[in-house]
Amino acid sequence: MKLHNTSNSHLFEILGKISRGSFHRWFAMLNGTEDYTKLLPQYKYSSVNEFRTTLTDEVERLYLEEKLTPDEIALQLDISRRTIFYWKKKYEWDKHLHKIYKSEEEEKKNFKMTIGH
Repeated sequence: MKLHNTSNSHLFEILGKISRGSFHRWFAMLNGTEDYTKLLPQYKYSSVNEFRTTLTDEVERLYLEEKLTPDEIALQLDISRRTIFYWKKKYEWDKHLHKIYKSEEEEKKNFKMTIGH
């Protein structure tokens, strides 16, 4: 990293100085390969004016399926709580969570009725 930050290479001209955190994150993403396309953002386009990243999907999964709190998600994924609350509101995760709870309650009622008869 120090060599990169002090060189005049073509890569340095494109990237400029990089932080230690970026270096380690990129190194982990490459996982010993030279497939630098792994470093490109993985956007999923929903419509012309909107995009979702794989990180958004992971946060949504942790919130809806694992039922983690925004604080727990923020600590686990090292992202700001503000971002999680923004996505939670934008994608209406609480409405989805309510539907999930309602569905689970109905399944429990049906199961009890089946066993009771």
